Amino acid sequence: MDPLTLPTPLLSLLQQALTHLQQGKVQEALAHYRRVLDVDPLQFDALYGAGMLYGPLGDPERALPCFTAGCRVRSGDFSIHWWGPLAAKVILRIPSTVHGLISTLKKAVPC
Repeated sequence: MDPLTLPTPLLSLLQQALTHLQQGKVQEALAHYRRVLDVDPLQFDALYGAGMLYGPLGDPERALPCFTAGCRVRSGDFSIHWWGPLAAKVILRIPSTVHGLISTLKKAVPC
């Protein structure tokens, strides 16, 4: 669902997440993205936001489902082709998971 057509409570949560990010409150931002995803598990902006935060927070394994779902949500959108390399960059920060995650990305992400 496009952010401009989101129900007001979800749009408000996304805006709050961005505000928290601007204030450097990463955990709070992630909590707001999770709340959006609880209501709409395929909301692209929340998938993107959560996926981008999990890696730096030391939990890259949780970023993979966000990136995979986000890529599937926007599979017909040409701009999504940056998603796969970006996902790899975020997720691959932990060397022990590199080979398994590359394999998973190649199988799961149609980008």
